[in-house]
Amino acid sequence: MRKLNVEILKQNITSRAEKQLNENRFSGASAAVYQNGECVFKGCFGDADGSTLYRIASMTKPITAAAVLKAFEERNISLDTKIAEFLPDFKKPIIGEKRGDKTVPVGKTDSIPTVRSLLSHSSGIGCGEIGWMQTDRFPFGRFTSLKDLVDAESHILLSFEPFSDAYYSPIASFDVAARIIEIVTGEEFGTWLNDNIFKPLAMKDTTFTPTAAQWKRVAKMHVYGKEKGLIDPMKNDCVYDGVPAVCHCAGAGLISSLADYSGFALMLSNGGLYGGKRILAEQAIDEMSTPQPPLAGREILEYWGLGVRVTSKYNNYLPEGCFGWSGAYGTHFWVDKADKIVAVYMKNSRFDGGSEASTARDFETDVMNSFDK
Repeated sequence: MRKLNVEILKQNITSRAEKQLNENRFSGASAAVYQNGECVFKGCFGDADGSTLYRIASMTKPITAAAVLKAFEERNISLDTKIAEFLPDFKKPIIGEKRGDKTVPVGKTDSIPTVRSLLSHSSGIGCGEIGWMQTDRFPFGRFTSLKDLVDAESHILLSFEPFSDAYYSPIASFDVAARIIEIVTGEEFGTWLNDNIFKPLAMKDTTFTPTAAQWKRVAKMHVYGKEKGLIDPMKNDCVYDGVPAVCHCAGAGLISSLADYSGFALMLSNGGLYGGKRILAEQAIDEMSTPQPPLAGREILEYWGLGVRVTSKYNNYLPEGCFGWSGAYGTHFWVDKADKIVAVYMKNSRFDGGSEASTARDFETDVMNSFDK
């Protein structure tokens, strides 16, 4: 195991943050780095402080995946169960294709997606351009529950034959997975998460439905421009774009804090244990962080695990086997099992978000350049 040089790490992250602030690449950000479970760096920059909450967007997905793994393990349900066993509306999926600005049906699938395929972006549900073209047209403002979301998503055309390929599903496949949790547990997804993940991990500020006091602490949505201080006001009562918070959007709908998400990531890095309590089985963490078919083994930069990306040997920034994910508004994290590192970065910005955000790449670079020689 390589050891991080704490002074170099602090200098790398702090000097980079100051430069990015001057360039107006964010208005506020927070970061934390742990090695061997010990915090070796924690800092807040710009208008962020220790109480700031962030819209974590797609960093909701690893939490949803962990919830599925926990719920299924406790009930001895296989991840390879067909989703139609829980949701009959998915019994006869149809593949679509793009024609101009429309999607049209082209034929029935040969197979039905499984729960595993939902978590590894290989279900075809809401994946890629064909999926986005359909979900972007949803009347989200009319939805009042996760069930409403999934009822709409059950009628969209699949982007490809399930298991034949993998393309990113921004919200739909994880909404379906979370709805299945509601069906097998008999509880609302947000409630089940709170009782089984958030409370045991002391994640007191992670929620789909912020209180009035929490809304006041949510970071303003930064907008890039020549004039500093520009913000997007966002829609009232929507954590993720126009999706009402009450829908518990399982692919992108949570807010969280640096401290809360760090606790979740530390649990993942410690084989499912946190504070001496077993949150997830070690086998579940191993499966979550293992490259899944059909991408596993291809010569690409990263693979899909279950709710996370897993870096390959071809990755230019992180060692092989690191796992984590990012959010559309600039949040980012990873777990490095070999060097026992957990790194979490938080910002909210309308530009420079997702897995290719420059701030995410810079954060990875700064941590990787901080090892003792």
